[in-house]
Amino acid sequence: MQSQQAQAIIRKTKENYNAIASEWDISRARPSGVKLAALKKIKSGVRILDLGCGNAFMAPYVLERGAKYFGVDISGELIKIAKKKLAKEIKNKQVELRVGGATKLPYKNNFFDGVISFAVMHHIPSEDEWSDKRFGISEQLKNPQPGTDVGDVMIPWKATKGKPIQRYLHNFTKKELLDLARAAGFKSARAEFFRRDAAREKNGEELVLSLVK
Repeated sequence: MQSQQAQAIIRKTKENYNAIASEWDISRARPSGVKLAALKKIKSGVRILDLGCGNAFMAPYVLERGAKYFGVDISGELIKIAKKKLAKEIKNKQVELRVGGATKLPYKNNFFDGVISFAVMHHIPSEDEWSDKRFGISEQLKNPQPGTDVGDVMIPWKATKGKPIQRYLHNFTKKELLDLARAAGFKSARAEFFRRDAAREKNGEELVLSLVK
């Protein structure tokens, strides 16, 4: 995909999530089991980045493990919502929230001890899933829309009345994720499918990429 087209998609993604922020916040109140399982290795005293944090609904669970929580999201409206919910924790310097993009973080290199990121990579334009029937993914993959690459799909958001939203997603395969991880120089990488309750399952709802730097 050409850079100009990719930047246009990123701008549209930011616009979309600002438009649906209130409804998205309502739909994301508690993390699934697989997300909570991702926190098990977090140690007390470390700095954890939640990349694409949305309304920062993971923050309380990171804080429970004694870590400091940093949230970054492209949507300024979602960050506003998160700041209202976590005002006390922000004042106590347990939480820091910023508006920013995943491709250019507002922090120095090696600032964080660990990173969690859920449902973010597929929104970034780049080089058989549970949601196939719901969103017609297979058909879109066979007949991609103009201006998109192989694996790109558009997913409708219907919870915000009067605002028809089409969200860009890339339908990553395990191989694509592992290739990206190796190209980025990670020491080890593992991609596995899980159910939302954190049980491993072939072609489960959640494709989890675990990385060690």
